[in-house]
Amino acid sequence: MALKMKLVMFDVDGTLARTFQVDAKHYGAALARLVPVQNFLMDWSVYPHVTDSSILHHHFMTSHGRAPQSAEVASFQEFFTRSLADAFASAPDHFQAVPGADKLLQRLRESAIYAVAIATGGWRRSALFKLRAAGLPTEGLPAAFADDGHAREDIMRTACRRAAEHYGCANFDAIVYVGDGLHDVRASQNLSYGFIGVAGTERAERLRAAGARYIVADFTDTDAFLRLLMEAGLQGRQNS
Repeated sequence: MALKMKLVMFDVDGTLARTFQVDAKHYGAALARLVPVQNFLMDWSVYPHVTDSSILHHHFMTSHGRAPQSAEVASFQEFFTRSLADAFASAPDHFQAVPGADKLLQRLRESAIYAVAIATGGWRRSALFKLRAAGLPTEGLPAAFADDGHAREDIMRTACRRAAEHYGCANFDAIVYVGDGLHDVRASQNLSYGFIGVAGTERAERLRAAGARYIVADFTDTDAFLRLLMEAGLQGRQNS
């Protein structure tokens, strides 16, 4: 009997690419063009969901009492992505891949048992730009973004559905999400997915306190990550 595929879904900022700081800086600048925000809050606990779409919606509701219109969302995305491109042109070192991410992705993509997808709280345009800027081999992977929903769980479900269609796999033997934030841990728990955290010492402790069992600092030891992936997959098995 052929083995079922296991799905591995990756976040982007802080997980595959070290772009968290540059992303937050330019997101805040783009936001300030549309709403009267003095300092963009990176305390994610104040937002209903930690996604680009939800944060924009939150600020519009707070300042204007309404959701942003489609033209306003498009204007935001255009300015934000253009700002990231300008930042990359002047300081490409702010768009580095997490060590070992490129080799890990390539190895997973060459595997017969792993399906790979992107599920990020960032906008599609900006997320794809950052992945390209970091030199990561994600072209053609099934993916879902903040454009697909406000809640991270909805984004992850969409990425899973697109991966099933892309790989022709009705049911994955296991699903594991790889992320770096507390919101990633919670969303994985809510969906009963396995989880692997990517974090340094201080953030790793916060992830563990939230229930994360498997954590790596980066992806330099591909074999060690694959062993964790097998263990985390036991937590993220789907009912057949």
